[in-house]
Amino acid sequence: MTPAPELILALDCGTSSAKAVAWGDDGVARGEGRAEIATDAPAPGFAEQEPEDWWQASCRAIAACVETVGASRVAALAITFQRETFALLDAAGAPVRPAILWHDGRATEELAELQTHLDPAAYHRATGKQLDITAAVAKLAWLSRHEPATLARASRWVDVPAYLASRLTGRAATVACGVDTTGLVALASRSWRDGVVPEHLALPDILPRSGVVGRLNAAAATACGLPAGTPVVVAGGDGHCFSVGARAAGGDRAAATLTLGTSAVLGIASARPLLDDAFRTLLACGDDGYLLESVIQCGSATVSWFDDLFAASSGRSPAAWDRTCAEVPAGSRGLLVLPHWRGQRVPHNDPLARGVVVGWTDAHDEAAFRRAILEGIALEVAQLLAVIQSAGAPPVSSLVVGGGGARADLWCQILADVLRVSVCRPSTVESASLGAAICARAVLSQIPLCDAMGTVQVAADRFDPGPDATVYARLKPVFAGLYAACREANHALAEIISGRGDAH
Repeated sequence: MTPAPELILALDCGTSSAKAVAWGDDGVARGEGRAEIATDAPAPGFAEQEPEDWWQASCRAIAACVETVGASRVAALAITFQRETFALLDAAGAPVRPAILWHDGRATEELAELQTHLDPAAYHRATGKQLDITAAVAKLAWLSRHEPATLARASRWVDVPAYLASRLTGRAATVACGVDTTGLVALASRSWRDGVVPEHLALPDILPRSGVVGRLNAAAATACGLPAGTPVVVAGGDGHCFSVGARAAGGDRAAATLTLGTSAVLGIASARPLLDDAFRTLLACGDDGYLLESVIQCGSATVSWFDDLFAASSGRSPAAWDRTCAEVPAGSRGLLVLPHWRGQRVPHNDPLARGVVVGWTDAHDEAAFRRAILEGIALEVAQLLAVIQSAGAPPVSSLVVGGGGARADLWCQILADVLRVSVCRPSTVESASLGAAICARAVLSQIPLCDAMGTVQVAADRFDPGPDATVYARLKPVFAGLYAACREANHALAEIISGRGDAH
């Protein structure tokens, strides 16, 4: 007798790559595959990808994973995805232009106009999020102004899971706990809001929570190396699923979670739909709860920017940089970084905010600068966490970290010292993928999500606050005033380089 398939293959179609990991019900990865996805920047602040690249990279990643574990062992394919990114398709399902990514900043003028024409407070109440630069309505307004013919040729709006689900199963569908970040979905009803998308654009179905969208069709099965008929579960957005996977792997269901990926995403589970400018209120995976989420627009991407910029001159790898930075004392010898390389989303909702470095002296070198970046992001996290808790969020006694940046012991220790809580790092950094697998297992087994989380047994490292916490406690009030002190200068610089201001 052929044994029943026991693995969930989770596809994480993210900003820089598609990753496929086969998970057992114990939370241990049995195999994986990965394929890169290129991002194009046709103009400053723009970020685009070809939807066909999502498909090709996903197929390659899935096929590579299946080759390591065997197709007969896979019970289902679960999808998690980069949120807020969207594409426009014609009547035949072909893209009419490249997709616009979540961190694309082109629509600053349209956003400013929308904030005067719409009621931002009403938008916040309806969607759970601020009307910010990531909002789909702002980018659709940009397309209407700059590419009206292209927008007119489009027949359908899709996010990443709807596009992939259409190719995998023939049904274009997304999930509320993921598409809610676009600002196009009503928080209370988990359905599309009226009048926010051009009338001629069809929208995908919305699954109210993690669920089966369909079964793998023959063409997709051939491309992915899986049997036709394999169930396909749209689990949730990558941040939503990360919250599930990180809390399960960390062993503390009440912990806050922090993704140190391209962006840094802080999440706290809540039974109530609290609203505040310091976070966006999202729909949680698998149940009727909520996720309070604050996003630092540029997280480990800022560290990667530094590493790429100085790699040629230093010859150091990221790991070597971490060792060198660990020798720099806490506080980076008085160097302080405001990590707004790509603007600031919460709580100030300022797309023109920029990175600031203060305190330069002859005593500073590249290692001090890099450590100051790590500390600046940690200080921003602490500031956001304090505001979230003051708004009524549950108390946080520990933090579970994941994403590529969490591999660095130094950064984990800095976070523990700055936040004055224990930091837990599960042995897997693929917490979003694990969370998608947990959601799929709950759906297929028809059990509560918390029961599916309870089967996970993942080893973890723990970092406790140390003596450097006293240094960071003194830095916090200095850091807290830095944004306001630099706001006017940053906005003036933005006007000058855009040609809207007087450079003389």
